[in-house]
Formats: sequence, C-alpha cells, structure tokens
Amino acid sequence: MKNLICVMLMVFLPLTLASDTQHRFKVYVKVIGDDETTTSLLTSHLKRELRALGDVDIVVRYEDDWEFRIAVRYLEHEKSSGKTGGLSIAYTTQPRVPKSYLKDNVNNIKAVFPGTLAAAVWHKDNLQAWCISAAGDLNDDYLELHRSSKK
Repeated sequence: MKNLICVMLMVFLPLTLASDTQHRFKVYVKVIGDDETTTSLLTSHLKRELRALGDVDIVVRYEDDWEFRIAVRYLEHEKSSGKTGGLSIAYTTQPRVPKSYLKDNVNNIKAVFPGTLAAAVWHKDNLQAWCISAAGDLNDDYLELHRSSKK
C-alpha cells in the first residue's frame, strides 16, 4: 500500500507543481454594439475561445489587473428593407504597459502599447468562427512571444 501511495505522489505531484508555475495571461474583453443579443453572443464566444488557449484568464472589470485588452466594436448592416444579418466588426488587441514602466503615483493608469487593429465583414450566423480567428490572432501576435520568452 505504501508503494502505491509513493508512486501516486511521484506521478501527480509534478503535475500540480507545473500548473502552479505556468504563467497565466490576464485578458480584458470589451464588446460594444447596438444589439444586446449579438453583444452577449460575441462576448461569450470570444471569452470561451480565449479560455480554450489553456493559459488565459478572463478579467471581468476594466479596473482589475490585466495584461492584454481586446476591444471589439461592431455595426449591423441594414438596407431599406431591414437588417441583413451582416456585421462590420473592428477590433484592437493591445498589451498593457507594465506597472514598472510607470511612476509610483500613477499606478491606476491603464496605459497600453500600440496594438493590432483589424476589421472584417462577417455574418451573424458564423460569429464563432470570427471569435476563433480573433483569439488565434491574440495567441499568434502576443502570447506565443511571451510564452517563448518565459521558458
């Protein structure tokens, strides 16, 4: 019985230590648009795709501590006959300036470096695919670089 416990400890202890030492990225997501349903759908899909990266934590409030910000603004396409189901989506991904770069008395400022700006025309029925693409862009443009520098 003692041998079994020792083997289990040797197998599972390094796994728990590895998860504690892994860097977790904190990302703030803000989606703005005219339709509440589309806004909540975009927000939930985007947050889910970011969490699927494995080492991303979603920050709920802008005032909290975050490392990256994704700000999304969309407009619905309309014709004289009504809404078409199409969206024009623009978003920016920005890394936050580390607190160590700022003076002590301005720690409450959420300064960001110039980021990536992108725009797309998309259909409402396929918003999850757009969210996968946006999360992949954040991963490729910023997170992979930070992961490789932390190794």
